[in-house]
Amino acid sequence: MNREKELLYRFIATKRIRGKWMREVPINRLNGKDPWENCLGFRIDAVCIALDGTLWLIEVKRELTRELLGQILTDSYLVHSKHRKAVIVDEVDQQMEEIFRHYNIEVFEV
Repeated sequence: MNREKELLYRFIATKRIRGKWMREVPINRLNGKDPWENCLGFRIDAVCIALDGTLWLIEVKRELTRELLGQILTDSYLVHSKHRKAVIVDEVDQQMEEIFRHYNIEVFEV
């Protein structure tokens, strides 16, 4: 199992967000379209429909980086429905965490 998948499963086991989890979700699918129509290949690492109905878009990486910030912001821009954004990481850099929080992105360290 790769490191990102392991981080995701460890996070799910914590039950910090409870609900229905899906992995590698094509963005078009979340917009009610054929997942492969005009597909640019954009997929979200994980999506959770929480028990309270909240839709979570989640990207998983080992550490907080500018690349990860761009990835979750791109996901958020392309998904038309109301949602929350989060990243799951193994290592947190305080300065980068401030930037993520500025954009209302939850940072979960596992």
